[in-house]
Amino acid sequence: MEYINIVDTLDDRFMEKFNDALDIIIKQRDAIFVNADGIQEALKQFILGRKLVDYNKRMVGNYIKREDMIKNMLKFYESIDKELYQKTIKVVLGQNDRIKAQIYNKRKVKDYSETDENGLPKYDIKGSTDALYGNAAVHIPLESDEYCSLDEVYMIVHEIAHLFDLNPEATTARFRKTPDSAEVYFKRNFTRDLLAETTAVAFEGIFTDYLRENTPYSRSEIENNEINRIRFSFFSAQYVFLKLAFAKEKEKNQKVTKDDIKKVLKENGMDSQNTINRLKAIINHPYELPIEIRYALAGLIAPTMVEEYRKNKKHGIKLIKQYIQCVWSNNIKDALGVYKIYWDKRSIKRMIANVKKQEDRVRQDDKGEK
Repeated sequence: MEYINIVDTLDDRFMEKFNDALDIIIKQRDAIFVNADGIQEALKQFILGRKLVDYNKRMVGNYIKREDMIKNMLKFYESIDKELYQKTIKVVLGQNDRIKAQIYNKRKVKDYSETDENGLPKYDIKGSTDALYGNAAVHIPLESDEYCSLDEVYMIVHEIAHLFDLNPEATTARFRKTPDSAEVYFKRNFTRDLLAETTAVAFEGIFTDYLRENTPYSRSEIENNEINRIRFSFFSAQYVFLKLAFAKEKEKNQKVTKDDIKKVLKENGMDSQNTINRLKAIINHPYELPIEIRYALAGLIAPTMVEEYRKNKKHGIKLIKQYIQCVWSNNIKDALGVYKIYWDKRSIKRMIANVKKQEDRVRQDDKGEK
C-alpha cells in the first residue's frame, strides 16, 4: 500500500491546523537561519537515497565501574588536547566554581524539579547541560551507583563536550520563557543554540575511534552506539527537512493543500507510514524547530569535523578549537567557515561525502565482527 494515499483522507480541520503550524515554523525559520535554502538543500541531499545501517540486536553490553568510566573519559580528553583536558578535569573534580558536574543514580532521585542556589536544575532524567546567569551545570544520570554501560560513557563524553563551546553568560534554551518568539529564543547566542549538538556529536565520533584502540568494550557494542547516532541524525534531518519544505510551499501558495503534501513527499522519496506520522507531529510540535535543527545539523556537519581530525590529529584539533572559539563568540559564519561550510553545492557535496564515509566505516566494522 502507498501510504501517500492516506493524505487524501486528511480532513479540513487537520489541514487548517497543519497550515497554522506552518505559520509558526516560518517565523522561527526566518529568525534563526542564516541560509534556510542552503540548509534545506543540504538536508535533502542528506536524506535522499539513504540506506540506513541496521541496528545489531539490542545487546546487553559490558559494564565497567563508575570510577573507571571517569578515568577512561579523562584519558580520552587528555589524549586529544591538554587544554580541553584541564577544562574537563576541573569540572569533574569540582574545581570550577561556575560549572558543576552532577553525577547521580537517577533511580534514587525523588524530585526532578529541585533547583540549586543558582536556579539551575539539580537533576535531569537525561544527560543535559544548562547555563543560567553566568553559572552552568552538567547532569550525568546513571542507572547504578557502581557501574556504567557504554551508552552512559558516551553520554558523559557528549555532555562534557558541551562545556567547550558554552558561554555561561548566555542563558541556554530551557530557561527562555517565550517559546512563541524565535527572535527572543536566540537573542543571546544563537550560534551555539544552532550548533551545540554538532560540537558534542563530533567529540562522540572522535571518542569512537579512541575506543576502538583503548577499551574493554567489544567492537559490536561500539558499532551499535555509532549506528544509533547515525539513525537518530537521519530521522532528525528528515523531520526538519519536511518542516522547511512545507514552510516553503506555504509561502509560495499561501496555503498548503493535500496535493502540495503529496508532491513534497513524492519528490523526496518519503512515501511511508512514518512520514504520515510526522505530518501529525508537525501540528503537535510547531515550536520545536530550534531544538530539532540542532540534531539535524549535528548529523550533517559533525562527520566533516571528525574526518578532518582523522586525516591529521594535530591539525584537526586545531580546527575544532578555532570552531569552538567562534561558537563561543556567537559568530556562526566564521564557525562554519573553519570547515569551509557555506551551504553551496561544493560544501554540501563534501559534507555528504563525509557522512557516507562514516556509514561505510560502520558497515566495514560489521563485516569485521559478527
